[in-house]
Amino acid sequence: MLTTTDQTIPVKNPDLRFSMAAMSADLARPTTLIYDFKVFNLDGPLAGNSYKGCLKFNCSSLKNKGEEYIRAGLRVRLLFENVRYTEQEFAFFPPEIGFYNGIFKGLTWRTRGLSGKGFVIQNEAFEYSRKGFRGIVAYSLRPNVVK
Repeated sequence: MLTTTDQTIPVKNPDLRFSMAAMSADLARPTTLIYDFKVFNLDGPLAGNSYKGCLKFNCSSLKNKGEEYIRAGLRVRLLFENVRYTEQEFAFFPPEIGFYNGIFKGLTWRTRGLSGKGFVIQNEAFEYSRKGFRGIVAYSLRPNVVK
């Protein structure tokens, strides 16, 4: 059976039912995804502290083959040591997110400049200060409403 907004249409051909189901699944896939992430500091003066952030992006350009990266339209926020970092404030090192065969690998974002302030995120690794204090990054996909 195929249900439309107006009526239910019986579908007898099994191949057609499969094609319609696949088409419906593609139509239901959201194009905008939001990941929340949390940074856990493991050593240095900030050991034991954690910081929350999020990233939002449109995944409609992904081909789900090999390595792929998204920079355009990527929105990133992180509150780290009472400073709100966003993707717009660091044009020399724009953040990007990586995928391998359609699987989310993580965020790459360098905010640390010559002053040594800021941080570097490389997928699940986190580093801050010139002394190379480290932490880890955990990501979780936010439940999404189809847009």
